[in-house]
This record gives sequence, C-alpha cells and structure tokens, in this order.
Amino acid sequence: MGMIGTESKGRRRGVDSEVNLIPMIDLLVVTISFLLLTQCLSSTGRLDASSQIAGPHDEAPEVMPRKLVVDARKNDTFVLTWKEGDNVVHATEVAKREVMQQDGKVKHVSYPELSKAIAEEWRAYGLHKDPKDGRSDLLVLRTANDLPYASLVGLLDAGSSVRRDMGRGGPQPGAFEVTFGVD
Repeated sequence: MGMIGTESKGRRRGVDSEVNLIPMIDLLVVTISFLLLTQCLSSTGRLDASSQIAGPHDEAPEVMPRKLVVDARKNDTFVLTWKEGDNVVHATEVAKREVMQQDGKVKHVSYPELSKAIAEEWRAYGLHKDPKDGRSDLLVLRTANDLPYASLVGLLDAGSSVRRDMGRGGPQPGAFEVTFGVD
C-alpha cells in the first residue's frame, strides 16, 4: 500500500500521517482513459472539407419583387411606375382629376381615372393573378406631406379598388398590398 511518512528532525515529536494514494491513482487513470476515449470519438465525427471543392462561386442574386409605385406629388398628374428593385419595367402618367362628394360635413374624394389606370396596369404587369396564389402585388403610394386626409383616403380607395378573380362566389381579395413610400 502506498503511504507517505514524515519524520521529525527537531525537538518536536514526529507526526505520523498516512495518506492512501490508491484512490487518487485510480481517479487519475480513469480521468486519463476518459480523455483519450473522448478524443478518439470526437475525431471520428468530423467531416473533412477543403476549399478546393468545386461549386458555385457567386451567390444567386436576390430577386426583388415587382411593385407598382404611384407618385402623387405632382399637381396635375399621377405617375404610375412598375419597378423591380431599382429597374423601371413600365411607366405611365394619368391625369389627376378628383371627384368630390359632400355627405353632410364629410367630404369624400375619389379618383376614378386612377382606379381604372391601376386596374389596367395590374392586368398588364401584375405578377400574382393566379387564384391559387395567396400573395398580392405591392402598391407603394408616394404623397406629399401636406396632402389633405380626404385625398389620401381617395388614393387608398383607388389602390384597393382592384380585385382578384378567385373563381368562387365569396368575397374577392384585393390585388394589391398598399403601403407608403418616403424619400
């Protein structure tokens, strides 16, 4: 059995203490064997890879969704522009003629020519026309900061007036998801 003995070399009495080294040696052997097994098992789970493997060098370019931008900042015309990212697909201008109706104290503004032009543009250039396609095209409204509220509601009504034909008798969803653009 492994023991450690101490002897006194002075006037004091020697201290005999026995330390059992067997459990410490057993712990050390088990720890070393655990570390060796862990190293062997972790190296088998690795996948060798190298940068010399052939593959695509460039990432695919991000596909930008097509959107219809209605610019209402001019005084006499609306500018309708289909864009894919920064690329202009098609642009057209529509005369700005508002139809005002007074209902008591409430003033309603509508733009029938704009509604008609947006519907024609969607039929010609819209992407999500299939009844099985659950997505809508994007309509971005660019307006002046001082646009009256009634005119803004008229623009929103013109954008949401275009409906998709889903081929069933229920309510028809809008063709556009309407949002605002800022400069």
